[in-house]
Amino acid sequence: MLTYVQPAVDALRLVHIGIVQSWTHIQLTLSNFMFNNFFNNTVVSHGHSDCADRNVANVKDATATVYYTNGSVYLYTGVSRRALINLIVNDNISLGRWINDVLLYNNSKCAQFGTCDLVYSA
Repeated sequence: MLTYVQPAVDALRLVHIGIVQSWTHIQLTLSNFMFNNFFNNTVVSHGHSDCADRNVANVKDATATVYYTNGSVYLYTGVSRRALINLIVNDNISLGRWINDVLLYNNSKCAQFGTCDLVYSA
């Protein structure tokens, strides 16, 4: 009698393993898709600033592209990913203050290890 039950149990185990593996693959794909879409080139324009119109934050590459009000555009590399996520998630952060604290301050990670490149000049 056990010889007939055992193949059925083995078949159920294989189905269960296949479902778990498929679900894990789906979860990983969805989380990767959500991470890439949420943290790639997110335009941040909340918080009034006299110096900048908007910032394009890219957490994956640790870059920030700042569009200043005078028409010039700068690309900053080596930006703290934690600071970029904080800027994207928190709506009450002043964009100008964030630029001063994270990108331009002498002891910031961007100023010490990153670069500042002029992309466009008005």
